Amino acid sequence: MHNGDFKRPQFVVTKLGKQQGFAYIWLLLAITLLALGLGRWAEDYAMVAKRTKEAELLRIGHTYQIALGQYYQNSQGNLKIYPNELKDLLNDPRSLRFHRYIRKLDLDPVTGEPFQVLRDADGRIVGVFSASNQKPVKQKHFAAEMKDFEQAAHYSDWKFMALIDTQNPLQTDTLSSPLKQ
Repeated sequence: MHNGDFKRPQFVVTKLGKQQGFAYIWLLLAITLLALGLGRWAEDYAMVAKRTKEAELLRIGHTYQIALGQYYQNSQGNLKIYPNELKDLLNDPRSLRFHRYIRKLDLDPVTGEPFQVLRDADGRIVGVFSASNQKPVKQKHFAAEMKDFEQAAHYSDWKFMALIDTQNPLQTDTLSSPLKQ
C-alpha cells in the first residue's frame, strides 16, 4: 500500500436463500390490514355522523312542529291562522308586544340549507321538511306525531306538520318527544 496502491473495500456477501423478500411480504400484509381497519373505521364514523344529523333533523323538525302549532293556537279570536313566513315564528307580527315561538330559524342539518315549507290552501306555512333524498337510517319506533315517518324512503318524506294540542291549548309540554326510542 505504497505509492498509489489502492485496495478496494471487501463486502461480505451472505446468502439469504428462501428468506429473500420475506420482510417485504410482511410489510405488505401489515399495510393491507391497516387499510382494511381504516376503511372499517371510516364506515363506522360515516354512520355515526349520519345518525347524528338524523337525530338533529328530528329534534329541529319537532321544534318547528311545536312553534307552528303555538302560532296557530295564539291566533286572536275564532280565526286560527298559520304564519306566512318562517321568520314570523321569531317575532309574531300579529302581536303588539314581542312574542317569539322559536329562538332561531335552524337550517336542515342533513342538507345545510333552509327547510322546505308546506303550505295550506291559503298559502300559509303548516309544516317543514328536508329537501334531502337520502335514505333515513331510522325506520321505526317514532313518537306518535311522527308515525308517518316509518318506512319512509327519503328524508324529504318526513313532513314536520304543525302540532296542535286541542285538549290543552297553548301548552306543548304534553306533547311527546320525537326521539322516543
